[in-house]
Amino acid sequence: MVPDTRLARLRAETFVEQVLAPASLARRGACAVRVAQFDGEVRDLERVRAAEFQSVDTGWRWGPKGSSAWFRVRATLPKDIDVAQVRLAFS
Repeated sequence: MVPDTRLARLRAETFVEQVLAPASLARRGACAVRVAQFDGEVRDLERVRAAEFQSVDTGWRWGPKGSSAWFRVRATLPKDIDVAQVRLAFS
């Protein structure tokens, strides 16, 4: 039987190798982010398209509770990037 500490280490190593490593960002870049906020849920794309989008600065938080937000994200990618591998990470 494997001791608990060794099993925990093996699980952590497996998680790092199979989950974290493939998800890690090889390159990072800035994106221009804009947002339109609404009271309640909005699914009407015409309403979203007609909305006024505001710039989002680092640390911005939307609210109040129950509101919704639609985002527009714009970035310039290097020519050697495989677009199928591009991921956005929000923090």
